[in-house]
Amino acid sequence: MTQKPPASQPPAPQPSTRGPSTPEPSTRGPSTLEPSTSESGASTGNPTGAPPGTPVAAPRIFVLGGTGFVGQAMLRRLVADARIGHAEAGQAGAGQAGAEQTEAARAGAARDGERRAAEDAPGIGWAARIDSAPAVTIPGLAPPLLIDDLEALDLEAVLAADIVIDFVSRGRGRLATRRDILGRIRAHARLIDELANRAWSGHYIYLSSGGTIYGVDPPPVCVETMPVAPFSDYALEKAFIEMHLTSVAGSGSAGRGSREGMALSILRVANAYGEGQTARPGFGVIPAMVAAFKGGAPFKLYGDGTSRRDYVHVDDIVEAILAAMKTARTGEGAGAGTVNIGSGVGTSVRELVALAERIAGRRLPMETVEMFAAEPASVVLDAQRARERLGWSARIGIAEGLARVLAHHGLTG
Repeated sequence: MTQKPPASQPPAPQPSTRGPSTPEPSTRGPSTLEPSTSESGASTGNPTGAPPGTPVAAPRIFVLGGTGFVGQAMLRRLVADARIGHAEAGQAGAGQAGAEQTEAARAGAARDGERRAAEDAPGIGWAARIDSAPAVTIPGLAPPLLIDDLEALDLEAVLAADIVIDFVSRGRGRLATRRDILGRIRAHARLIDELANRAWSGHYIYLSSGGTIYGVDPPPVCVETMPVAPFSDYALEKAFIEMHLTSVAGSGSAGRGSREGMALSILRVANAYGEGQTARPGFGVIPAMVAAFKGGAPFKLYGDGTSRRDYVHVDDIVEAILAAMKTARTGEGAGAGTVNIGSGVGTSVRELVALAERIAGRRLPMETVEMFAAEPASVVLDAQRARERLGWSARIGIAEGLARVLAHHGLTG
Protein backbone atom coordinates (compact mmCIF):
# COMPACT_ATOMS: atom_id res chain seq x y z
CA MET A 1 0.00 0.00 0.00
CA THR A 2 1.31 3.40 -0.88
CA GLN A 3 0.82 6.91 0.42
CA LYS A 4 -0.61 9.38 -2.04
CA PRO A 5 -0.15 12.97 -0.93
CA PRO A 6 -2.21 15.53 -2.82
CA ALA A 7 -0.53 17.98 -5.15
CA SER A 8 -0.94 20.79 -2.64
CA GLN A 9 0.46 18.76 0.23
CA PRO A 10 2.65 20.93 2.48
CA PRO A 11 6.26 19.90 3.06
CA ALA A 12 6.51 16.73 5.10
CA PRO A 13 7.71 17.05 8.69
CA GLN A 14 11.42 16.51 9.13
CA PRO A 15 12.15 12.95 10.21
CA SER A 16 12.82 12.52 13.87
CA THR A 17 16.41 11.61 14.67
CA ARG A 18 15.69 10.69 18.23
CA GLY A 19 16.52 7.19 19.28
CA PRO A 20 16.25 5.26 22.54
CA SER A 21 19.91 5.79 23.37
CA THR A 22 20.15 9.46 22.40
CA PRO A 23 17.05 11.22 23.70
CA GLU A 24 16.87 14.94 23.14
CA PRO A 25 15.33 17.37 25.57
CA SER A 26 11.76 18.29 24.81
CA THR A 27 11.29 21.50 22.87
CA ARG A 28 7.53 21.55 23.08
CA GLY A 29 5.74 24.62 24.22
CA PRO A 30 2.15 25.28 25.20
CA SER A 31 -0.38 26.75 22.84
CA THR A 32 -0.30 30.50 22.27
CA LEU A 33 -3.80 30.51 23.74
CA GLU A 34 -2.77 29.17 27.14
CA PRO A 35 0.04 30.22 29.48
CA SER A 36 2.49 27.55 30.57
CA THR A 37 1.83 26.31 34.08
CA SER A 38 3.82 24.36 36.62
CA GLU A 39 2.52 21.24 38.35
CA SER A 40 1.26 23.42 41.16
CA GLY A 41 -0.81 25.40 38.67
CA ALA A 42 1.34 28.52 38.84
CA SER A 43 2.35 30.17 35.59
CA THR A 44 5.89 29.46 34.54
CA GLY A 45 6.05 32.86 32.88
CA ASN A 46 8.24 33.29 29.82
CA PRO A 47 10.84 30.49 29.74
CA THR A 48 12.20 31.47 26.32
CA GLY A 49 13.64 34.82 27.32
CA ALA A 50 11.88 36.47 24.38
CA PRO A 51 10.48 39.99 24.78
CA PRO A 52 7.05 40.25 26.42
CA GLY A 53 4.27 39.78 23.90
CA THR A 54 6.21 37.22 21.88
CA PRO A 55 4.00 34.09 21.52
CA VAL A 56 5.37 30.77 22.71
CA ALA A 57 5.46 28.24 19.87
CA ALA A 58 2.24 26.27 19.60
CA PRO A 59 2.57 22.49 19.81
CA ARG A 60 2.66 20.47 16.60
CA ILE A 61 -0.52 18.41 16.40
CA PHE A 62 -1.23 15.35 14.27
CA VAL A 63 -4.75 13.96 14.01
CA LEU A 64 -5.40 10.31 13.11
CA GLY A 65 -8.85 9.34 11.86
CA GLY A 66 -10.13 12.89 11.51
CA THR A 67 -12.70 12.08 8.82
CA GLY A 68 -15.61 11.26 11.12
CA PHE A 69 -17.95 13.89 12.48
CA VAL A 70 -16.09 14.19 15.81
CA GLY A 71 -12.70 14.35 14.10
CA GLN A 72 -13.91 16.97 11.65
CA ALA A 73 -15.36 19.06 14.48
CA MET A 74 -12.02 18.80 16.30
CA LEU A 75 -10.04 19.89 13.24
CA ARG A 76 -12.34 22.88 12.69
CA ARG A 77 -11.82 23.94 16.29
CA LEU A 78 -8.03 23.53 16.13
CA VAL A 79 -7.89 25.69 13.00
CA ALA A 80 -10.14 28.34 14.54
CA ASP A 81 -8.04 28.47 17.72
CA ALA A 82 -4.81 28.69 15.70
CA ARG A 83 -6.18 31.63 13.73
CA ILE A 84 -7.26 33.40 16.90
CA GLY A 85 -3.79 32.82 18.32
CA HIS A 86 -2.14 34.41 15.27
CA ALA A 87 -4.44 37.41 15.35
CA GLU A 88 -3.84 37.93 19.08
CA ALA A 89 -0.08 37.57 18.59
CA GLY A 90 -0.17 40.25 15.89
CA GLN A 91 -2.14 42.58 18.16
CA ALA A 92 0.29 41.95 21.01
CA GLY A 93 3.23 42.71 18.73
CA ALA A 94 1.56 45.87 17.47
CA GLY A 95 0.91 47.06 20.99
CA GLN A 96 4.41 46.28 22.27
CA ALA A 97 5.75 49.30 24.18
CA GLY A 98 9.31 50.44 23.49
CA ALA A 99 11.06 53.57 22.48
CA GLU A 100 12.67 51.83 19.53
CA GLN A 101 9.39 50.70 18.00
CA THR A 102 8.01 52.99 15.31
CA GLU A 103 4.43 53.32 14.15
CA ALA A 104 5.41 51.52 10.95
CA ALA A 105 6.79 48.59 12.96
CA ARG A 106 3.59 48.33 14.98
CA ALA A 107 1.49 48.37 11.83
CA GLY A 108 3.74 45.73 10.27
CA ALA A 109 3.35 43.44 13.29
CA ALA A 110 -0.42 43.77 13.13
CA ARG A 111 -0.46 43.02 9.40
CA ASP A 112 1.75 39.98 9.95
CA GLY A 113 -0.68 38.62 12.53
CA GLU A 114 -3.61 39.15 10.16
CA ARG A 115 -1.73 37.45 7.31
CA ARG A 116 -0.85 34.41 9.38
CA ALA A 117 -4.41 34.20 10.68
CA ALA A 118 -5.66 33.97 7.09
CA GLU A 119 -3.20 31.27 6.04
CA ASP A 120 -3.37 27.54 6.65
CA ALA A 121 -3.07 26.86 10.37
CA PRO A 122 0.56 25.82 10.93
CA GLY A 123 1.48 22.83 13.04
CA ILE A 124 -1.75 20.91 12.37
CA GLY A 125 -1.36 17.76 10.30
CA TRP A 126 -3.75 14.93 9.69
CA ALA A 127 -4.10 11.70 7.78
CA ALA A 128 -7.11 10.36 5.90
CA ARG A 129 -7.80 7.15 4.06
CA ILE A 130 -8.24 7.71 0.34
CA ASP A 131 -11.72 6.18 0.38
CA SER A 132 -12.94 8.22 3.37
CA ALA A 133 -11.44 11.69 2.86
CA PRO A 134 -14.15 14.36 3.31
CA ALA A 135 -15.46 15.95 0.14
CA VAL A 136 -15.68 19.35 1.87
CA THR A 137 -12.44 21.01 2.92
CA ILE A 138 -11.96 23.00 6.10
CA PRO A 139 -10.80 26.56 5.29
CA GLY A 140 -7.36 27.15 6.73
CA LEU A 141 -6.53 23.44 7.08
CA ALA A 142 -3.84 21.94 4.88
CA PRO A 143 -4.89 18.87 2.86
CA PRO A 144 -4.54 15.52 4.64
CA LEU A 145 -1.84 12.97 4.10
CA LEU A 146 -3.77 10.49 1.97
CA ILE A 147 -3.11 6.83 2.70
CA ASP A 148 -4.61 3.51 1.72
CA ASP A 149 -4.81 2.45 5.36
CA LEU A 150 -3.35 3.34 8.76
CA GLU A 151 -0.79 0.58 8.25
CA ALA A 152 0.62 2.54 5.29
CA LEU A 153 1.15 5.73 7.33
CA ASP A 154 4.67 7.12 7.37
CA LEU A 155 5.31 7.10 11.12
CA GLU A 156 7.69 10.05 10.88
CA ALA A 157 4.64 12.30 10.52
CA VAL A 158 3.48 11.09 13.94
CA LEU A 159 6.91 11.09 15.56
CA ALA A 160 7.43 14.72 14.54
CA ALA A 161 4.30 15.81 16.44
CA ASP A 162 4.06 16.99 20.03
CA ILE A 163 0.43 15.94 20.40
CA VAL A 164 -1.32 13.05 18.64
CA ILE A 165 -5.12 12.87 18.70
CA ASP A 166 -6.32 9.42 17.67
CA PHE A 167 -9.90 8.85 16.47
CA VAL A 168 -9.13 5.72 14.45
CA SER A 169 -11.49 2.75 14.70
CA ARG A 170 -12.30 -0.23 12.51
CA GLY A 171 -16.00 0.19 13.26
CA ARG A 172 -18.48 -1.80 15.31
CA GLY A 173 -18.43 -4.84 13.04
CA ARG A 174 -21.89 -6.03 14.06
CA LEU A 175 -22.56 -7.27 10.53
CA ALA A 176 -19.19 -8.96 10.09
CA THR A 177 -19.31 -12.66 9.26
CA ARG A 178 -15.82 -13.54 10.46
CA ARG A 179 -13.60 -12.50 13.34
CA ASP A 180 -10.43 -10.49 12.57
CA ILE A 181 -8.92 -9.09 15.75
CA LEU A 182 -5.44 -9.01 14.24
CA GLY A 183 -6.69 -6.85 11.39
CA ARG A 184 -8.19 -4.46 13.93
CA ILE A 185 -5.09 -4.01 16.09
CA ARG A 186 -2.15 -4.55 13.73
CA ALA A 187 -1.75 -0.93 12.59
CA HIS A 188 -1.94 0.45 16.12
CA ALA A 189 0.45 -2.21 17.43
CA ARG A 190 3.00 -1.10 14.81
CA LEU A 191 2.49 2.57 15.62
CA ILE A 192 2.70 2.22 19.40
CA ASP A 193 5.72 -0.08 19.21
CA GLU A 194 7.54 2.55 17.17
CA LEU A 195 6.61 5.29 19.63
CA ALA A 196 8.19 3.17 22.35
CA ASN A 197 11.25 2.15 20.35
CA ARG A 198 11.92 5.75 19.32
CA ALA A 199 11.34 7.03 22.87
CA TRP A 200 8.70 9.50 21.71
CA SER A 201 7.86 11.87 24.55
CA GLY A 202 4.82 13.67 23.21
CA HIS A 203 1.23 13.58 24.42
CA TYR A 204 -1.00 10.83 22.97
CA ILE A 205 -4.75 11.42 23.26
CA TYR A 206 -6.75 8.30 22.43
CA LEU A 207 -10.51 8.30 21.92
CA SER A 208 -11.80 5.02 23.37
CA SER A 209 -15.32 3.68 23.88
CA GLY A 210 -17.02 4.17 27.23
CA GLY A 211 -20.15 2.64 25.75
CA THR A 212 -18.68 -0.82 25.12
CA ILE A 213 -15.53 -1.33 27.16
CA TYR A 214 -17.23 -1.96 30.52
CA GLY A 215 -18.94 -5.16 29.46
CA VAL A 216 -22.37 -6.51 28.65
CA ASP A 217 -23.69 -6.28 32.23
CA PRO A 218 -22.10 -3.21 33.85
CA PRO A 219 -23.30 -1.62 37.12
CA PRO A 220 -25.73 1.33 37.01
CA VAL A 221 -22.84 3.79 36.74
CA CYS A 222 -19.43 2.91 35.26
CA VAL A 223 -16.23 4.27 36.81
CA GLU A 224 -12.74 4.17 35.34
CA THR A 225 -11.37 1.86 38.07
CA MET A 226 -13.63 -0.99 36.94
CA PRO A 227 -11.95 -3.83 35.03
CA VAL A 228 -12.63 -3.75 31.32
CA ALA A 229 -14.81 -6.54 29.93
CA PRO A 230 -14.97 -6.18 26.13
CA PHE A 231 -17.88 -8.15 24.68
CA SER A 232 -17.35 -7.35 20.99
CA ASP A 233 -14.52 -7.15 18.47
CA TYR A 234 -14.82 -3.37 18.55
CA ALA A 235 -14.57 -3.23 22.35
CA LEU A 236 -11.63 -5.65 22.32
CA GLU A 237 -9.86 -3.42 19.78
CA LYS A 238 -10.30 -0.42 22.08
CA ALA A 239 -9.20 -2.35 25.18
CA PHE A 240 -6.06 -3.68 23.50
CA ILE A 241 -4.99 -0.24 22.27
CA GLU A 242 -5.68 1.28 25.70
CA MET A 243 -3.49 -1.32 27.42
CA HIS A 244 -0.71 -1.08 24.85
CA LEU A 245 -0.56 2.71 25.18
CA THR A 246 -0.69 2.49 28.98
CA SER A 247 2.18 0.01 29.09
CA VAL A 248 4.32 2.36 26.99
CA ALA A 249 3.39 5.52 28.89
CA GLY A 250 4.03 3.82 32.23
CA SER A 251 7.49 2.56 31.35
CA GLY A 252 9.38 5.65 30.29
CA SER A 253 8.34 5.14 26.65
CA ALA A 254 11.15 2.75 25.75
CA GLY A 255 10.64 0.37 28.64
CA ARG A 256 13.68 1.45 30.66
CA GLY A 257 12.03 4.01 32.91
CA SER A 258 15.16 6.13 32.64
CA ARG A 259 13.88 9.13 30.70
CA GLU A 260 10.91 11.39 30.23
CA GLY A 261 7.98 9.25 29.20
CA MET A 262 5.07 9.62 26.85
CA ALA A 263 2.13 11.54 28.26
CA LEU A 264 -1.18 9.75 27.82
CA SER A 265 -4.83 10.71 27.93
CA ILE A 266 -7.42 8.00 27.24
CA LEU A 267 -10.89 9.47 26.84
CA ARG A 268 -13.61 6.84 27.15
CA VAL A 269 -16.38 8.59 25.29
CA ALA A 270 -20.04 7.69 25.82
CA ASN A 271 -22.50 7.59 22.91
CA ALA A 272 -21.39 10.47 20.70
CA TYR A 273 -23.92 12.38 18.61
CA GLY A 274 -24.33 15.76 16.99
CA GLU A 275 -24.59 17.73 13.79
CA GLY A 276 -22.71 16.13 10.90
CA GLN A 277 -23.09 12.53 12.08
CA THR A 278 -24.14 10.19 9.30
CA ALA A 279 -26.23 7.04 9.64
CA ARG A 280 -24.07 3.90 9.58
CA PRO A 281 -24.90 0.37 10.69
CA GLY A 282 -24.09 0.00 14.37
CA PHE A 283 -23.23 3.69 14.86
CA GLY A 284 -25.76 6.16 16.08
CA VAL A 285 -29.37 5.89 17.15
CA ILE A 286 -29.93 9.58 16.49
CA PRO A 287 -28.76 9.67 12.83
CA ALA A 288 -30.91 6.61 12.21
CA MET A 289 -33.88 8.59 13.54
CA VAL A 290 -33.00 11.51 11.28
CA ALA A 291 -32.88 9.20 8.25
CA ALA A 292 -36.29 7.74 9.13
CA PHE A 293 -37.81 11.21 9.56
CA LYS A 294 -36.45 12.12 6.12
CA GLY A 295 -38.28 9.26 4.47
CA GLY A 296 -35.67 6.57 4.62
CA ALA A 297 -36.08 3.09 6.07
CA PRO A 298 -38.15 2.93 9.28
CA PHE A 299 -36.19 3.37 12.48
CA LYS A 300 -35.32 -0.03 13.99
CA LEU A 301 -36.29 -0.27 17.65
CA TYR A 302 -34.25 -3.12 19.09
CA GLY A 303 -36.05 -5.13 21.75
CA ASP A 304 -38.48 -3.24 23.94
CA GLY A 305 -36.59 0.06 23.67
CA THR A 306 -35.74 0.23 27.38
CA SER A 307 -31.96 0.00 26.95
CA ARG A 308 -30.36 3.16 28.32
CA ARG A 309 -27.33 5.00 27.03
CA ASP A 310 -25.32 8.05 28.04
CA TYR A 311 -25.38 10.55 25.16
CA VAL A 312 -22.68 13.22 24.81
CA HIS A 313 -22.77 15.98 22.19
CA VAL A 314 -19.87 16.44 19.76
CA ASP A 315 -19.21 19.98 21.01
CA ASP A 316 -18.73 18.66 24.55
CA ILE A 317 -16.36 15.98 23.25
CA VAL A 318 -14.26 18.62 21.50
CA GLU A 319 -14.09 20.61 24.74
CA ALA A 320 -12.96 17.48 26.60
CA ILE A 321 -10.13 16.89 24.09
CA LEU A 322 -9.03 20.52 24.37
CA ALA A 323 -9.03 20.19 28.16
CA ALA A 324 -6.89 17.03 27.88
CA MET A 325 -4.45 18.88 25.61
CA LYS A 326 -3.86 21.41 28.38
CA THR A 327 -2.78 18.79 30.92
CA ALA A 328 0.93 18.52 31.67
CA ARG A 329 2.87 17.02 28.77
CA THR A 330 6.08 16.00 30.49
CA GLY A 331 7.20 13.40 33.01
CA GLU A 332 6.11 9.86 33.75
CA GLY A 333 2.38 9.58 34.30
CA ALA A 334 1.70 12.90 32.57
CA GLY A 335 -1.52 13.55 30.72
CA ALA A 336 -5.03 13.00 32.03
CA GLY A 337 -4.82 9.21 32.32
CA THR A 338 -8.03 7.27 31.69
CA VAL A 339 -11.11 9.46 31.92
CA ASN A 340 -14.80 8.88 31.20
CA ILE A 341 -16.38 11.49 28.92
CA GLY A 342 -20.13 11.32 29.44
CA SER A 343 -23.10 13.19 30.83
CA GLY A 344 -23.78 10.83 33.73
CA VAL A 345 -27.43 10.65 32.60
CA GLY A 346 -29.00 7.64 30.94
CA THR A 347 -31.74 7.95 28.32
CA SER A 348 -33.70 4.97 27.01
CA VAL A 349 -34.34 4.56 23.30
CA ARG A 350 -38.09 4.94 23.85
CA GLU A 351 -37.50 8.18 25.76
CA LEU A 352 -35.30 9.37 22.91
CA VAL A 353 -38.00 8.52 20.35
CA ALA A 354 -40.65 10.38 22.36
CA LEU A 355 -38.37 13.42 22.68
CA ALA A 356 -37.57 13.40 18.95
CA GLU A 357 -41.27 13.14 18.02
CA ARG A 358 -42.10 16.04 20.31
CA ILE A 359 -39.38 18.24 18.76
CA ALA A 360 -40.22 17.23 15.17
CA GLY A 361 -43.95 17.50 15.74
CA ARG A 362 -44.70 14.16 14.05
CA ARG A 363 -44.47 10.43 14.49
CA LEU A 364 -41.27 8.58 13.77
CA PRO A 365 -41.64 5.69 11.28
CA MET A 366 -40.53 2.72 13.30
CA GLU A 367 -40.37 -1.07 13.39
CA THR A 368 -39.48 -3.40 16.24
CA VAL A 369 -36.69 -5.93 15.68
CA GLU A 370 -34.94 -8.49 17.84
CA MET A 371 -32.22 -7.20 20.15
CA PHE A 372 -28.59 -8.11 19.45
CA ALA A 373 -27.47 -11.12 21.50
CA ALA A 374 -24.71 -9.27 23.36
CA GLU A 375 -25.90 -5.78 24.18
CA PRO A 376 -25.83 -4.03 27.57
CA ALA A 377 -29.18 -3.07 29.02
CA SER A 378 -27.72 0.17 30.35
CA VAL A 379 -24.42 2.07 30.10
CA VAL A 380 -24.03 5.32 32.03
CA LEU A 381 -20.62 6.84 32.73
CA ASP A 382 -19.46 8.51 35.92
CA ALA A 383 -17.71 11.76 34.95
CA GLN A 384 -16.32 12.78 38.34
CA ARG A 385 -12.71 12.13 37.27
CA ALA A 386 -13.19 14.35 34.20
CA ARG A 387 -14.34 17.17 36.46
CA GLU A 388 -11.36 16.68 38.77
CA ARG A 389 -8.61 16.18 36.18
CA LEU A 390 -9.86 18.20 33.24
CA GLY A 391 -12.25 20.69 34.79
CA TRP A 392 -14.74 19.34 32.26
CA SER A 393 -18.39 18.40 32.41
CA ALA A 394 -21.00 17.96 29.70
CA ARG A 395 -22.93 21.18 29.14
CA ILE A 396 -25.34 20.19 26.38
CA GLY A 397 -28.17 18.03 27.64
CA ILE A 398 -29.88 15.49 25.41
CA ALA A 399 -32.99 17.66 24.91
CA GLU A 400 -30.96 20.65 23.70
CA GLY A 401 -28.56 18.53 21.68
CA LEU A 402 -31.29 16.55 19.92
CA ALA A 403 -33.16 19.76 19.11
CA ARG A 404 -29.97 21.15 17.54
CA VAL A 405 -29.50 18.02 15.42
CA LEU A 406 -33.08 17.99 14.18
CA ALA A 407 -32.96 21.73 13.46
CA HIS A 408 -29.74 21.19 11.51
CA HIS A 409 -31.69 18.81 9.25
CA GLY A 410 -34.77 21.03 9.03
CA LEU A 411 -36.87 18.60 11.05
CA THR A 412 -38.25 20.80 13.83
CA GLY A 413 -42.01 21.13 14.07
